[in-house]
Amino acid sequence: MSTLERIIYLADACGEDRTYPEAAQLRKLSFESLDIAMLTVLDNTIKSRAKKGKAVFFLAKDAYLYYEALVNSSVIE
Repeated sequence: MSTLERIIYLADACGEDRTYPEAAQLRKLSFESLDIAMLTVLDNTIKSRAKKGKAVFFLAKDAYLYYEALVNSSVIE
């Protein structure tokens, strides 16, 4: 995703109108690292859907794995 796409995705996921427990933390994290925020929101989404017994779209899983690798490689450097 481009920087603009990540900003829009995260703005939708954690806007002021979002009231789920992790939203406030995600808003703060979005200003610190778009990549870590993306990994976090994807992780939350996947876990939430799995807990409810709902299917997880394969592109969400692919995106999670992409951001996981990206964040882990950034931490190592």
